Amino acid sequence: MNAADLVNALAASRPRAVELAEMVSFAALVDRPLLRQARLRFVPEADAGVEADLWLSALVRSRSTEGITFIPEVANVLRQRLAKNPQRRDDAWSVTSGERHKSLPPTL
Repeated sequence: MNAADLVNALAASRPRAVELAEMVSFAALVDRPLLRQARLRFVPEADAGVEADLWLSALVRSRSTEGITFIPEVANVLRQRLAKNPQRRDDAWSVTSGERHKSLPPTL
């Protein structure tokens, strides 16, 4: 099964999980606070079970107490899907970059 097939299969059974995955797809490591923040902001009608659906899905390359990482090809598919809507893409970028790192020095 290729990356697009994995994303489409999850979208068929758990569309909110894929919507959430798209919104965090810019992150190299998706930690729990990021996942929760993205769900509450972008998929507010979903419950915490959607986070678990994504965390335990076949889209994930690795999971640990630190967070999850997507299979690289899956991350690319998620970003391509996200790129179809520039506003959602910009929102996703803001939540995975600037907003979460305001307290860090600019050199990081």
